[in-house]
Amino acid sequence: MLSDVSQLQKKAHTGHYSVTAAVVANSDLIAVMPERAVPPGLPLERLHLPIGIADALVRQFWHRRHDVDPGHRWLRETIGEMAF
Repeated sequence: MLSDVSQLQKKAHTGHYSVTAAVVANSDLIAVMPERAVPPGLPLERLHLPIGIADALVRQFWHRRHDVDPGHRWLRETIGEMAF
């Protein structure tokens, strides 16, 4: 068991959780990510972190002309519900 997190080294950086999960599934690397972001069907073991971490800040931006557009509002709400 790793007793000192300072021993960890960053080996990769990806732009999306689905890519991160695929990289981890095909290597000896590990990742810390929201469980909801792991695509189903990948041979990954899921463990809870033994420490607390701060919540991520998720923001959405759009032009004000889209405030009342029903489709745009639906998309914003859907993304908001899915946010980690």
